[in-house]
Amino acid sequence: MTPVAFPQVNSKLVAPPDMHEAQVRTLGAYVGKVQGGSCDGASMIVTAWKPAPEELDRLLMGEPVFLTPKRYHK
Repeated sequence: MTPVAFPQVNSKLVAPPDMHEAQVRTLGAYVGKVQGGSCDGASMIVTAWKPAPEELDRLLMGEPVFLTPKRYHK
C-alpha cells in the first residue's frame, strides 16, 4: 500500500529514534479528537492508503490489514 496525502493532514508520523527514514518513511496524518458519539473527545490518528492492484486482490479475498502508528510529531 502507498500512503496518500489528504487535505486534513496536520501532523507527521516519523521514524522512531532507533530507525531512520530509509527504513521507515515519514507519514502525513490527521491528529485530532473524535467529535460526537460514544467516543466523543477520544484521541484519533487518521492516515490514508491506496492499495496496489495485487494488494486489492488480496483484500478482496479477505486478507487483513494491520496499521500501527507508534509516534507522531506535529
